[in-house]
Amino acid sequence: ERVGLSTPPQHGKSESMSRGLPVMFMGMFPHLNVILTSYGADFAQEWGAKCRDTLLNYGEQIFGVKVNPRSRSSKRFSLLHEVNGQWYPGGKMITAGARGRITGEGAHLILIDDPIKNDEQAASPVYQEKIWNWYQATVRSRIRNGTRILITMTRWHESDLLGRLIAESDAGTGEPFKIINLPAIAERDEDWSEW
Repeated sequence: ERVGLSTPPQHGKSESMSRGLPVMFMGMFPHLNVILTSYGADFAQEWGAKCRDTLLNYGEQIFGVKVNPRSRSSKRFSLLHEVNGQWYPGGKMITAGARGRITGEGAHLILIDDPIKNDEQAASPVYQEKIWNWYQATVRSRIRNGTRILITMTRWHESDLLGRLIAESDAGTGEPFKIINLPAIAERDEDWSEW
């Protein structure tokens, strides 16, 4: 239910996790809601537009879903899904910047894609605290029964959002997170012959 994916910059994490995953999720579960956040509202909206456009172009033929013509902005769009030849209102996707407004909205899948823009923000104790407070007060308040959270980010600092969540998880005082670390440079020799 909780996954942290740590990858280096420019390795396609946003393409996979902020476009591919939400499109697949909304196509397979068209009645469920997705919230996508990133370091900036514009960046999150850019990925929201890519998801919407992918569903506009391929949603009906692949998943039997349509983007609702009454709700199709890149910041917030919703689906229609077909059941026995009838179209019904479905779930929605909402995008926002980290520390942005998502209050009043619930989600079944929350995606946090790079909540920190760069190493300068990551090294700032003030910014670290702001992101942590946003996660505690805003993101956690959007959780429903069964909500999944995926945090995808480049790790710049041990006290970044993922670092704090790992520390909580290890101490048994927070949510258990499964951490997937894909380093840019191999930290040790690994035997890949079994693959």
